[in-house]
Amino acid sequence: MTHRPRAGPSLGFLVLFVLNQAAAHGVEPERCVACHEASARGFAPAHAFAAERCSRCHHGDPAAEDRASAHRGLIAFPGALDNAEGVCGDCHPGQVDAVERGLMHTGRGLVAVTRRVFGEDAARPAPDTLGSLGEGPADSLLRKLCAGCHLGQPKRAHTLDVTGDRGGGCLACHINAYPVDAHPALTARVEDGRCFGCHSRSGRIALSYAGLAELDRASAAGRDPGSLARLADGRWVESRPADLHHRAAMACIDCHTARGLMGPTEGAEDQRQAVDIACEDCHRNGHARLRASTWPERQRGLHRRSP
Repeated sequence: MTHRPRAGPSLGFLVLFVLNQAAAHGVEPERCVACHEASARGFAPAHAFAAERCSRCHHGDPAAEDRASAHRGLIAFPGALDNAEGVCGDCHPGQVDAVERGLMHTGRGLVAVTRRVFGEDAARPAPDTLGSLGEGPADSLLRKLCAGCHLGQPKRAHTLDVTGDRGGGCLACHINAYPVDAHPALTARVEDGRCFGCHSRSGRIALSYAGLAELDRASAAGRDPGSLARLADGRWVESRPADLHHRAAMACIDCHTARGLMGPTEGAEDQRQAVDIACEDCHRNGHARLRASTWPERQRGLHRRSP
């Protein structure tokens, strides 16, 4: 039997180890904490090294004694894709590279298809990506309906709005809350609300998955108001049967995994080519089609809950 040599620790692991050791041995916190005391709390264990080392992600001048000097070169949103390579990428280079080349950022498939439907020349020198949009009819439509949601858009406020959030790069998915008395906890547990802001529009998969159907204003006016609900952005929705997976309390990331969302997706031209878990992985079997009535009682009752 041959034994492969074990890979050594990654650069990111060594950085984390050194910084955690420095914190454990009493390294003085940066001056930032004097003004941003609350921001030294709230970190998940994996990012605890940054609790009093703000410049690790936000840059600026941690040795400065006045606000203007301390904030010179400050990065307010380290996860934005303009900054991610030099911040998040120090420890997560593979993920940042995959995101920058992946479909959620480039939109290769939807750009190419939209241009083709409009009969526009596909043999252009620029690639079919959201970053290449020009002034033609197809690109104008994409800019209005699609490009505004995608990850390359800047994040402008330290707030969360599940119906209105757009862009933010890594922050779009990996921050679930902005507490007033602590630093946001960066987490790999991406909640469904992080998907809702973008995917409750266009194909509206986030709505239909949860058992909601959007109504236009004219349709809503003719319905019993008691049968409708209104989203925070003013859209009217009515209740419909939720997806069976939603009734079973499955989250978006149970199927749309980190590998599926962040790559490797090199060469993938549409979302069907960039999946990690396919329907057949769970449902390819020799038995009759699964129905809610055959599920365990613990799961069968979930379809009766409110969406």
